[in-house]
Amino acid sequence: MRNRILAALSWTTVLLIAAVLLAVSAFASRDPDSTVYAGISARLSTMPLSAWLVPEWWGLWGLEGPFREHPVGIFILPALLGRAGYPAEQAAYAIGAVSSVLAVLLVGWVAAPLVRDHERAAVRWATLLLPIAFTYRIRANQEYPVLVLLLAAVYATERARTSAAWMAGIVAAAVGVFLMKGVFVVFVPIVCALWLLLSGRGDGRPDRSAWVGVGLATVAVVLAAVGYEAVYRSVSGDSFFAYYIAQRLGSNTGVGSEASSVPGRAWNVPWYLARLIWFAVPGSLVLIGLALRGRATRWRGAPGLAFPVGVALVYVIVMSLGANRADRFIFPAYFAIGVGGAVVAMRRWPGVERAARWIAHREPYGTPVLWLLLFLATFLTASRLPYVQF
Repeated sequence: MRNRILAALSWTTVLLIAAVLLAVSAFASRDPDSTVYAGISARLSTMPLSAWLVPEWWGLWGLEGPFREHPVGIFILPALLGRAGYPAEQAAYAIGAVSSVLAVLLVGWVAAPLVRDHERAAVRWATLLLPIAFTYRIRANQEYPVLVLLLAAVYATERARTSAAWMAGIVAAAVGVFLMKGVFVVFVPIVCALWLLLSGRGDGRPDRSAWVGVGLATVAVVLAAVGYEAVYRSVSGDSFFAYYIAQRLGSNTGVGSEASSVPGRAWNVPWYLARLIWFAVPGSLVLIGLALRGRATRWRGAPGLAFPVGVALVYVIVMSLGANRADRFIFPAYFAIGVGGAVVAMRRWPGVERAARWIAHREPYGTPVLWLLLFLATFLTASRLPYVQF
């Protein structure tokens, strides 16, 4: 209990430091997506709540008219924070920082049934040190919030195996992903099902309540979509999904374009795999080495390894079917592979195992301090280093 209290105080402290720095510096990212989300959130914070469901571009990216790229979920918390008195233009970045911390914590909670006690902190360090984490350290877009909700859904799925009350957590997380990133919610029931099938956590029981929870989450998302459309129409007099399906989803089919051809879609697979290898280093290299030695299916020191590999493959395969591609589309896959590789490394190499024990002895302060140091590194260099669009 004492360590939990100290951990909570440590995380609260580093988040407060980050929030103050973002506010007093009037931080603004050079990432175009973050600029849009931060700007729209700031504008909404000054408007009546009735207007929040129908945000507009308001000249950002040189565009006007309704913003219907995704549902409005990503704007709600930053707008509330801005309305509460925090600098509105930086509110989305503060929420992004909170999301990155929650992702780190949830990775440890999800991995807990599959790793030894002293490995949990090392797993969290692995998520902080991945190249993709450096790229998205201070952002205002959906990637970290969606990762948090996806991990929450998996955690609730595991808990629902023994307590039916946790089915509500699966439902809430799935609806949250829909409100944040629309069609990307399809990954939530898939990933939860993979957990039940591949994590190796079954004890012979049918996991009935967990499966029911996944099913209920799917139904809830459909109902949420119907309700969202109805409310959007009542407020705006227009349809959200008429645009979203035709423009956002329709453009991704790439009908008639070179990207829609079979060779074009096939090229997406190595394109995503290359990014998966790089952005999940060093875990990705560990798993590649394991596979090349022909031990991927025989290795017994990494329980549940099939789950992170399965998650990554699902993301790569599904997103390769589209005409559009972007590194962020498979964001959770990087963490799955990075953590999976970290666990294998701890079980295979004594030096990595000793490092994991050293990290464990630094808790409950070590991980919050590392997060803050990495945050400061990005904060101090964000406006000085060349910006690279991913």
